[in-house]
This record gives sequence, structure tokens and C-alpha cells, in this order.
Amino acid sequence: MGQKAPLLLVSRGSYDVVPKAPGVYVLVGGLTSPVYVPSRRGAVKLESGRLYAYVGSAGQGLRARLSRHLEAPGRLRWHIDGLTVSRFFLVAAIAWTVGPWGHPWEDNLALLIEENAQPAAHGFGASDSLRGERLYLVKACSDAIRAVITLGAGKPGCLAFAGAAALCPDWPELLGLCGSPPAP
Repeated sequence: MGQKAPLLLVSRGSYDVVPKAPGVYVLVGGLTSPVYVPSRRGAVKLESGRLYAYVGSAGQGLRARLSRHLEAPGRLRWHIDGLTVSRFFLVAAIAWTVGPWGHPWEDNLALLIEENAQPAAHGFGASDSLRGERLYLVKACSDAIRAVITLGAGKPGCLAFAGAAALCPDWPELLGLCGSPPAP
């Protein structure tokens, strides 16, 4: 397995610790109410009470891409924007690895996540890739975080958000994978 990723506990708007460098990432969250999101096959209903993991890459920098996902974007550009702008979507954790990015690396990360997950919406977020999925149903936050660390393409990192322990029943395992949060 790759190196541990330092875990940073944050709230929305305080993620300037995310590197500006390119890389791949996974965003994990849940819904408090069902929502419809766009996909290549039309609108897809995502159910509440489930944990979703989205795989992406950021060629122009992880901080810029992740801040776009975490703040309301000016216009909806990607499928994931339709989910992250919903008031019913709560982000639990994000993990990334700095380094190679793009479709081959997204595909590799998606394959690792698929070992412990199933596609949530065919065609969601993968409109420019040969693989059909980028959004997965996961049983535990640690499954998605472990995939990023296993990919080992570069220096990994993790963010966990306020309330993540409620969304992630495997919180102790997540802490074990990412390391202890820094002292205040």
C-alpha cells in the first residue's frame, strides 16, 4: 500500500491546504434527500441515505477543481456540478494524489474503487472517457480513500469535513488510513 495521507479536518471554505498541483481525486458524500442529476443518458435519480464516491482529475490544479466542487460554481459545467450544488448533498471526505492526471489515471482510480463499489449512474461524469462511470455507491468512506492511497501515483492527501463521522460509520478506519489530524 502507498504512504499514509495526512488527514486535515476542515469546514467548507477552509481547504486552502489542497495542493495547487495537478492530480486525481475522489470526493465522497451523501444525500439527505433524493436528487436528479444529469448523465449521458438523461436525468438519473440518486437516493438519499447512500454514500457516493466521485472520481475526477485536475490538470489545472487540485485546489481550483476541488474548490469549484465545494463552492457553488457560476455555471454547471460537469455532471458532478449537478450533485455538488444540491443543498441535499453533504461532502464527507476528499482524497487526492498529486501527480499524473487525465483519463488513464481516472480510469485506474475508478477500477480500484470498483473493487468495493458499484456504479451509481452509468455515464455520469465520464462523457469524455471510454469508461462509462465516475460516480459509485460505496459502503464506506475508507473504501474510496484506500483506492487513492493504493493508486500511489504521487503524494496523497485527505480532507474530512465537519459531520463526516456521521456519514462515515468507518470513521476510525478512515483516521487509520489517513493518519491522525494535526494538533490545533
